[in-house]
Formats: sequence, C-alpha cells, structure tokens
Amino acid sequence: MVEVVRVYINETAVSVAPGSTVLDAVRSFASEDAAALESGQGHVTDGAGRVITLGESVSSGSIIRVVGTGARKRQKAD
Repeated sequence: MVEVVRVYINETAVSVAPGSTVLDAVRSFASEDAAALESGQGHVTDGAGRVITLGESVSSGSIIRVVGTGARKRQKAD
C-alpha cells in the first residue's frame, strides 16, 4: 500500500506523497495555479489565513488556500 498525505486545497481533498511541499500539493490540484504562484502571481494561506511559503512541507489535514491566481475549484477526483 502506497502511503499518501491528504490535504485540502480550496476545500478540495488532494492526496500527495509524504514529504510534499505546498507547491507540490497545489501543482497536483491545478498546475496552472502552481505556475502562477511560481511566477509571483498570488500567494497561499493556511486555514487561518496566514501566508505560508511554497516550500513549506504539508502534513495530513493541511488546509491551503490559493489566493490571487484566478484560483479555480475542481471537482473531487478521488
């Protein structure tokens, strides 16, 4: 069984590999948003609204909100 970490991006559950960063999680959710963040458009916050860095590691249950990239909602894929 492959281990995964379940995080929430813009209210959508996403499964990522242990050790993934915020950017990795956003990339698995919406590659367009990840590219926008990498180019300096927008930012990400935690569930309390505090700005977090793209290189920060995620943990099970992490809440990530993508802000200012034209962030999109995606239908739950899994």
